Amino acid sequence: SGTIYDRWGRKVHELTKSDPVWKGENKNGTVQTDGVYMYALRWKAKGSRAKEASKEGTITLIREK
Repeated sequence: SGTIYDRWGRKVHELTKSDPVWKGENKNGTVQTDGVYMYALRWKAKGSRAKEASKEGTITLIREK
């Protein structure tokens, strides 16, 4: 699972197993403006002894004109 946040820390989009791709839109389908967004990903590998892992970082959204 994962979450995309705008530069003010507001949740923009929630990633799920069935929809793991962010298309530059918010949860209502509104196209987001160019800029820097933050992401937080969390997952657990398969297996009985698998540990949960996470990764956070930034992504820059640039739209073609």
